[in-house]
Amino acid sequence: MRGKSKSLVPIEQIDGMIRSIRGTRVILDSDLAKIYGVPTFRFNEAIKRNRHRFPPDFMFQLTQAEHEALRCILATFTEHGAIMAGFKAALDQTHELTH
Repeated sequence: MRGKSKSLVPIEQIDGMIRSIRGTRVILDSDLAKIYGVPTFRFNEAIKRNRHRFPPDFMFQLTQAEHEALRCILATFTEHGAIMAGFKAALDQTHELTH
């Protein structure tokens, strides 16, 4: 019997990676790379090498306007995440000092 595979990213987080662009539910290449535990550039290299294995409409390139709009949204989450990480680091440091 096969062992249960461990996901690099919790399933709950994957749902948050799904976005709606042009009326289509998509996951960004950077998020897919995170799920598979590889750098984004390596993920994209693998896709380019194996392009013949995918249907023609399996991905699309964002327009400059879409990229800018998405970057603004991602920056907000990144800032929020940075604050949360800072609190976590402070808590960890406090825990180390007191134990």
